[in-house]
Amino acid sequence: MDSVARKHPSCCSEPVFFQDRNHSVDHGSLEQRFDPILRSLVPPEGKIVVAVSGGMDSVALLHLIRGCRWLPPDRVVVAHFDHALRQESLEEAGFVAGLCQTLGVSMIQERWSDPHGKGNVQERAREARYRFFIQVAQQSGSVLIVTGHHGDDQVETFWEHLLRGSGVKGLGGMPVVRPLQPGLGLVRPMLFFFREEIHRWVLAHGLEWREDPGNRSDRFLRSRLRHEWIPLAHGFAPQLRQRVLETAVRMHRADHALMWMLDHVWPSLDVQTIAEGLSLLRSALIALPDELLVRTLSRCSETLTGVFHPPGSRAAEGFLRMVRSPVRRWHMRVRRLEISRQDDRITLCRAEGAPRGEKKGSPP
Repeated sequence: MDSVARKHPSCCSEPVFFQDRNHSVDHGSLEQRFDPILRSLVPPEGKIVVAVSGGMDSVALLHLIRGCRWLPPDRVVVAHFDHALRQESLEEAGFVAGLCQTLGVSMIQERWSDPHGKGNVQERAREARYRFFIQVAQQSGSVLIVTGHHGDDQVETFWEHLLRGSGVKGLGGMPVVRPLQPGLGLVRPMLFFFREEIHRWVLAHGLEWREDPGNRSDRFLRSRLRHEWIPLAHGFAPQLRQRVLETAVRMHRADHALMWMLDHVWPSLDVQTIAEGLSLLRSALIALPDELLVRTLSRCSETLTGVFHPPGSRAAEGFLRMVRSPVRRWHMRVRRLEISRQDDRITLCRAEGAPRGEKKGSPP
């Protein structure tokens, strides 16, 4: 049972709560606010990996990090992943290499060997990119991976998840801190700043960057949200982005509270590892609130398949209905799982042909 129940370490609290960005700020204030945020996230020792694509956000991130005098350049390793999807990518890799040389930091880069494989190219690219970042961290002995996701990325993630019917976890968006594996975490110190403030800062400092033309495309939902819906909504309610960020913070805290509750009730479920999968006590399951029941299903799924993939609304509702049904014997399939009841035991098994671990270690 102990091998199944896993702890969900709480991400650290937001170092600085979101400030009102509607008022103009002097250009120095970005560095002044970034420094304590990064200091609160980076341990006093050990190297960090900084993900730099060459775009405005990651270039600003690297310059801001190098402006933190307490973090010497020999503790910084830049990781650049060339997706090999555009002709310009080789030039962008060269640009990042030159930037690292100018700033006196080391760099490790890789070119994607399978850009035209099967499946969703965005998902595969993200998975390949994060696998590379983790490899760089392991190779360099780093304790953190730092990315340049900013406040507008968080707002886009919130709306994208909302339109897809996400629950509390999805609406929490991207956490500031996310543990990846023992001794390695992912941090996003730029979530506290919006794109226009970063843009003003890089222009004021005369910094160069490379623009990905794909950011202007309306082919994907996220791009349409960025260029159409969010500006329209902002015109009606200028405080909307700020409120979305604050809501995401509260959702993130609520998600951790729910996971804390699940950890505490887990022993009462009498989870047993059997040859086919996992067996749980139904009488204990039906005593749980619906949300904890769904999270139990999600945790069992991740344990059996190695894939974190919360069940969709139809699957979750079907699972709730069947678990609470008075029928003593039944069978159902939920995506990657075969689930059945015999008397007072609920058994969950990995469905034949279900994938094993293809998304593990790929943060959102």
